[in-house]
Amino acid sequence: MSDFKLVFLGASTVGKTTLFQRYTKGFISQTQTSIGASFGVRKLTMPDGNECTLGFWDTAGMERFKAISRNYYRGADATLIMWDVTEPASFNTAVEWCEEVHNNHPEILICIVGNKIDCLTGTEPTKPNERKLVAATKGMLFRVSAFTGDGIDDMFSQIAHQLIENKDKVAEAPAAPTVDVKAQKEGGGCGC
Repeated sequence: MSDFKLVFLGASTVGKTTLFQRYTKGFISQTQTSIGASFGVRKLTMPDGNECTLGFWDTAGMERFKAISRNYYRGADATLIMWDVTEPASFNTAVEWCEEVHNNHPEILICIVGNKIDCLTGTEPTKPNERKLVAATKGMLFRVSAFTGDGIDDMFSQIAHQLIENKDKVAEAPAAPTVDVKAQKEGGGCGC
């Protein structure tokens, strides 16, 4: 079984806590603006029968908590960088988070999540700036509704599949060459 750490990032009021609660607890309670971070876990059984555990950190979206949020995504396997599809300014904040995570920790899988699709009047196509952001970060793009649950199970299944695939690639990679320091010291050479 594989364990993965996922961190929610994004502007305040984009629905991070609602998505976190729906997926980890199965319900939505009254949410208030998050202060600090919350932790939750969900186990998934993949179609091939393998299981994985997703550990989620729900971080505060207010600007004053941005430095704290950085501590949570260090060592993460994936970030869910969210924006509100009805609020264009929140996409700009998502772009900033994507750039920060990608530039400082390119090994982290970036999942760009447009939330609140239930508030749209119709099916809105993916926009060029969204596709450009996904290409620049080598990430994944999703559109969901934390309120209705639309697209959430499929999103996390795809993310888990990608994380398992990434982990398998690392495990299959050839090991880095090692140096036998003891043998070098005995031979009279420098042991450094």
